[in-house]
Amino acid sequence: MGRTHALLGVASLWLLQPLPGVLTPDTAPPLAIAATFGALLPDLDAAGSTIKYLQVGGVMPFMPLSGLLHRAFGHRGLLHSGWGLAAYVLLCEVAQSAPLLAAGMNGLEEGTDSMSVSSSEVLEVGGGSMPPSTSCRGR
Repeated sequence: MGRTHALLGVASLWLLQPLPGVLTPDTAPPLAIAATFGALLPDLDAAGSTIKYLQVGGVMPFMPLSGLLHRAFGHRGLLHSGWGLAAYVLLCEVAQSAPLLAAGMNGLEEGTDSMSVSSSEVLEVGGGSMPPSTSCRGR
């Protein structure tokens, strides 16, 4: 189940090709990771889902949430709906704005205007691992 979902997620990246500057050699790897994660996420509520058993540093962070979602909604419940998609988009927006919030807080601490933070400063605060045009939605 997980391999086909992940493959379809990565294969869907071709849909970004018409958007100028979105799918480049620099943005393809992080977009592929986001697409794979996004394709596996709807099955978090399945009893045997791949993402449920994903290990990060020897810990399975999705195990408790997976069990809770499965008991509450069953498989193909909340996460296979518009509400699940809306929650994923909201999660992406929060994750994308976290470096901006950190940059704004640094600007306030230094006594500068938080609106004058450049995108290169945001990338430095955010770790510089993601190109400015990359997000969960492929902007």
